[in-house]
Amino acid sequence: MAAGYDKARDGQLALPSTIAPSAGGTKSAGQPASTQLGSRHPARAQTSSEETHAFIDVPPPANGTGLGPRSTAAHTRMALAAAASEEERLESEYGGLEAGQSGVQGARSLASSSPAQVRERRRRKKYRYAVLYSAVFSIAFAISLDSNTGYLYLNWACSEYGALSAFSTVSIVQQLTMAIAKPPLAKISDVFGRAQAYAFSLALYVLGYIIVTFSASLRTLLCGLMLVSAGITGLQTLQSIIVADTTAPRYRGLVIGLCNIPFLINFLIAGPLVDLVLRNGTWRLGYGMWIIAMPIAAAPLLVTLAIGQRNARRAGLRHRILDEGQNAAHTLRILATELDVGGIVFFSLSFALMLLPITLVSHGSSVDMGVAKLLFILGLVLLVAFIKWEAFVKEPLLPLRFFTNKTVVLVCLIGIADFGSFFLSWSFLSSFVQVVKGWDQTQTGWFASTQNVTSTAQGILVGLIMTRQRRFKRILVWGVVIRLVGVALMIKYRNSEDPTIALVLCQLLQGIGGGSIAIVMQVGVQIAVQRKDVAAVTALELLTAEIGAAIGSALAGVLFATDLPKQLAAALVSRDAIGSFGRDIF
Repeated sequence: MAAGYDKARDGQLALPSTIAPSAGGTKSAGQPASTQLGSRHPARAQTSSEETHAFIDVPPPANGTGLGPRSTAAHTRMALAAAASEEERLESEYGGLEAGQSGVQGARSLASSSPAQVRERRRRKKYRYAVLYSAVFSIAFAISLDSNTGYLYLNWACSEYGALSAFSTVSIVQQLTMAIAKPPLAKISDVFGRAQAYAFSLALYVLGYIIVTFSASLRTLLCGLMLVSAGITGLQTLQSIIVADTTAPRYRGLVIGLCNIPFLINFLIAGPLVDLVLRNGTWRLGYGMWIIAMPIAAAPLLVTLAIGQRNARRAGLRHRILDEGQNAAHTLRILATELDVGGIVFFSLSFALMLLPITLVSHGSSVDMGVAKLLFILGLVLLVAFIKWEAFVKEPLLPLRFFTNKTVVLVCLIGIADFGSFFLSWSFLSSFVQVVKGWDQTQTGWFASTQNVTSTAQGILVGLIMTRQRRFKRILVWGVVIRLVGVALMIKYRNSEDPTIALVLCQLLQGIGGGSIAIVMQVGVQIAVQRKDVAAVTALELLTAEIGAAIGSALAGVLFATDLPKQLAAALVSRDAIGSFGRDIF
């Protein structure tokens, strides 16, 4: 995995020691922006370096780029120029800094700065990042609280419409929407900008909850929740993209872990909050308050992104794609090409048809197996069509070079296996422990959340380790080993006579391993591609996690519906024996 870093001879500059290959051969992460001739837009001619700070990190030599051998000094000058230009663009987009000189001029300007100017620049950078990440934490807290409370209100909503059995159907629709919406929203963020995609996701979220709050039927409720799911997955995906845009790989794992802290807080307050809302109102109040609360929480980040992009356009570092067209029809053609509308259609239909039968089975829904197989096969056909389409379009939704990148492929496969194993064992964990231990709802809830809480805390610890230990692969390997040990212990300790500490230990080990895996996967897949591909590859990694979750849930549902009744019939006393026993007593 492209995650190792070695120090340069001068002791000042850190150079990535390995670069993952991409389609068409190995590309240097330090290739200057001026050599990226494939992009039509100057704003997208970005260096592939993942080290965004010119004072600290420099991309590696440009081997394999067709530029020919260069001396170390010449390479360092070019790398500094490229890094300075990219740093300037990122600071302008995210921090509201007015752009100044770029390229070689920017590097010379940095070199000629006085110590006082350097200190002032660093002070302003710290202030901008403090503002940005305070805004990120605000929206992360709101999203986490909504996720921890929303499903509790859904029970009451379905009961009001006399359709409590439809709870699983609603969950299926939400799961499908969250899986499918990620790559299209990431594409929108690349074409229009992070601020525009963020505003679009927020609009979907608010509109969805307006529909939910004032819904008069289950169908209307379902439509609203689909929009909410699309909006919330867009906000979450963009949060990951923004973190990738503004942090060096060395510190990215720590930042990702810190952004998950709200889960540890909301895990404790979600239940009491729902009780308070339901005592003073109905489930409509619980949903409706987010119509106001979420825009308030999202406003700081949205304003920060909007101001940064405005300053970037004024400095000539970014432009509006809608200004390119000669007329309305030409603009629409450009927009359709840049968004890859055909790819979005093929992708959405193919994965919807493949995941639908899987999620139906996982939720125990009655579905004809012949119809399920037909839907899955049709989805596979559309997936093949999507791959063919992506091979020929100019701006693909998911570039095929991702699938020739060993790091990306392996991370995605690990993600499928990790999330699949989690949902396979966790889906019916609450029911299992209530039967085995006879715990009440509160004890069961604490136990079922043990793995998630441990994983979140472990993610922060792993992030700290990654700032010191620059080779991430061994962390991933140890995470997999620890998680496998936790899963194996679940096989041994599954009976009522087993000690409670053994059951808890299984969840703790899986949380420690899972937290290590999740952080390294996201950082690893992002540093294995060029910067312009970060949004798309992040969405792909999150998509494969959703696919793994669907597969794991489906397998758990199949075992629960088919194997469990047989095991119960073999282990429990038969109905006839119970009847005979009753007659003997009375």
